[in-house]
Amino acid sequence: MSAPTSSAPAARATAAARAPHSPPIAVIDIGSNSIKTLVARRAAAPTAHTAHKAAPPLPNQREHTHTKSGADARCAGSPATAAAPSAQIEALFSRSINVRLSAGADWRDGRPTLAPEAMEAALRATQELLRAAAPYSPRKIALIGTSALRDAANAAEFTALVRAHTGHRIRILSGSEEAALIGRGLLCDPALQAHSHAYAFDLGGGSLECLKLRGGQLSAALSLPLGSVRLMARCVADPTAPLAPTARAKIRAQVTQSFAASGFALDLPENAPLIGTGGLWFNVRAMLAAQHRASVPQFPEPLETPKATRKACTQTKGVDRAPPLPAARANPAAPDAAAPHAELAPPWITRAQISQILEQAAALPLAGRLALPGIAAARADILPVALSTMLALLDFGQWPGLHHSAYNLRYGLAASLL
Repeated sequence: MSAPTSSAPAARATAAARAPHSPPIAVIDIGSNSIKTLVARRAAAPTAHTAHKAAPPLPNQREHTHTKSGADARCAGSPATAAAPSAQIEALFSRSINVRLSAGADWRDGRPTLAPEAMEAALRATQELLRAAAPYSPRKIALIGTSALRDAANAAEFTALVRAHTGHRIRILSGSEEAALIGRGLLCDPALQAHSHAYAFDLGGGSLECLKLRGGQLSAALSLPLGSVRLMARCVADPTAPLAPTARAKIRAQVTQSFAASGFALDLPENAPLIGTGGLWFNVRAMLAAQHRASVPQFPEPLETPKATRKACTQTKGVDRAPPLPAARANPAAPDAAAPHAELAPPWITRAQISQILEQAAALPLAGRLALPGIAAARADILPVALSTMLALLDFGQWPGLHHSAYNLRYGLAASLL
């Protein structure tokens, strides 16, 4: 993949440099399934990306409080959970390159050893993203690694490779640091400003981050080894074949048992929304939009003022229609010209929609999945695993759906640097 040749990113960078805002910073997130960048700055005033007039409430999520015993995984004292108000982050540029750093890993003594080919591909993607961010003249560039590097036996080899070719160090986050930074990113989402309480799940390739926002602050953050690439390796014998019922049952059992044993208490008020972050939901929304364009509507048209409850979304006859939200916002980060999802369905996604896409994808071999409208080719193999994981979580917590937020780990790190 070559760097964008369009002059649009350079023009945006020039305009950003002239604007009276704080100098931008750049973040590169090296994950298990993709490598992503965000160039952002602290907004001097509300912007089109950050200002929302009277953000409407998200739908009520759960019929009753489902409390599990056990203490929360507290984040007090972590630099990612400072009690200061969340920063108003203006995203200038965002890009994601699908590179599976964990591909071809050789497992020894319970830890994966990254393959040379995967490390070289990840290095090239990192270099490309550094070049894409350069026109914005960021005052600071931060490279972070998550589960793939956290678990790899030869992570030091990759970090040394990147430093030798780029001059940048990679900070490998612990699971709790990753979860806490995702929580801080969520606190930057204008759609959540009206909500004091919320649950959030960020599903990556190597891990699942579980978060709880209480009183507008991150009160619990937990990282579980339930990432889609990891579960695929554990539970799926042949990723190119349809997902077998036995594999789906194994995924559900592992997710349910691991989450139940984690001590993550579901004890927020009944109206606390469930938030989903991660690339999975961009893909799901793109597939729903493609189905809608093909005259197979799977999501409701948004209304001006949502007034919805769990009863409204669970007792509608016929198609399970979600409580409507305002028209879908674009990805808050200004994308490059090659952004993968030009059109997305609204961010409220029902359990029925997730189940429908899972049934469709799981019944097909990989070649058939690749032909599904809107699917991201790089996620076609793990899509049934990821959706099976999320359905198990939704059923455990009795949630009828979730709201997708694009404010993620990169936003949290940007907020901590600005």
